[in-house]
Amino acid sequence: MLDIDYIRLRQGFAKHFTPGAILCVVFFLVISFVIRSSTLNISNVINYNANNVKAIGNLLYTDYMYAFHLSGILLLVAIVGAIALTLQDKKKEVKKQNVLKQLTQSSSVKLVKAKFGKGVEWK
Repeated sequence: MLDIDYIRLRQGFAKHFTPGAILCVVFFLVISFVIRSSTLNISNVINYNANNVKAIGNLLYTDYMYAFHLSGILLLVAIVGAIALTLQDKKKEVKKQNVLKQLTQSSSVKLVKAKFGKGVEWK
């Protein structure tokens, strides 16, 4: 389905592996530091006047805040990866539609009345 040039894809792997690995380690160190150093004092007071949407929002942004944000980052990376996989190089032959060429009369078929038993002359 995808026309991927694996040889060209593997050429820059060694060059980009070290900075990518360093960035991943730094990212996970920062996330673990934030999780360990956070002190959340959340009281479990039940508010009977709030509706279900507010309760879900309150739960997402208090008890599951880090998981919610990490899932958002994961989805963002997945979207960027999907876009990067489907983009094609502009150097490749891409079939494009030329509407002006299709609508001009010069390229249309000409109706010619041919005589019986003779061919048609093409100008």
